Amino acid sequence: MKILKIILSLLILSNTSCQKGAKEIVKEGSEYIGKRTTKQVLSESSEKMVGKELLKKTIKKAGFYPSGGASLKTIEISPNKWIPEFNNLGENALKYSQEINAKILIERRKSISPYMQFPTIDNLKNLSSKDLILGESASGTILEKNMIKSMSPEVSNIVNAFGGKAAHHIVEGTDPLAKQSRAILKKFSIDINSPVNGIFLPTDKNSIFKGTLHKTGHTREYSQYVYNQIKYSKNKDELIGALYKIKSELYNGKISLEGRLHSINKNDINI
Repeated sequence: MKILKIILSLLILSNTSCQKGAKEIVKEGSEYIGKRTTKQVLSESSEKMVGKELLKKTIKKAGFYPSGGASLKTIEISPNKWIPEFNNLGENALKYSQEINAKILIERRKSISPYMQFPTIDNLKNLSSKDLILGESASGTILEKNMIKSMSPEVSNIVNAFGGKAAHHIVEGTDPLAKQSRAILKKFSIDINSPVNGIFLPTDKNSIFKGTLHKTGHTREYSQYVYNQIKYSKNKDELIGALYKIKSELYNGKISLEGRLHSINKNDINI
């Protein structure tokens, strides 16, 4: 009866419909248990092994996959190298149906919050400049490292494990059109690679991260928009507030980086 109870529990937990109905799967489990009782040929260890195999088959039939925050759980496979606990990334996607891959992407993207794509004000308050790489030329790699250092370990592990993101400078580092904006950052002692000036944006439609896709260069309109938002800042706090407003707009896909090529990752994924 223990195996039957486990099967029933899995079917209740599963968020997907089965090709065979729940009654049919339970029936198969019952038939297996009935045969074992009648023949009584399995040892205790053999029974456990068969039970595990039946459990695996039931999970496969039910289309079981983690939901909510559990879909973002990670495991460390080597120092500073993390992968998803439920790993269907890259070639591992071939182990699952397209439907399961799409549904797990939905679960993950729904579970992503703004603080997983840019550090909060509280994160920054607890951060020392000694922990950051500052004073260098604009670099996506340096910005990413600084942002990860400013986030909680749990969030940084998610960023590490899933990929599919680019560290985007709100005020661009080299574009001539952003020269005035860079001067404002300098005026209030904000480094170009400071986490204050960064957000992780998705790089493709398969990314778990939300917001405006970051694929190529930025338009003149984007550079001008950023300047218009920050040019009236009277102090550092006002400037930080303006930068965070822009981050929120990018996270919600309200700002285009590429004009007519503007594309957004949302929760409502078509499957």
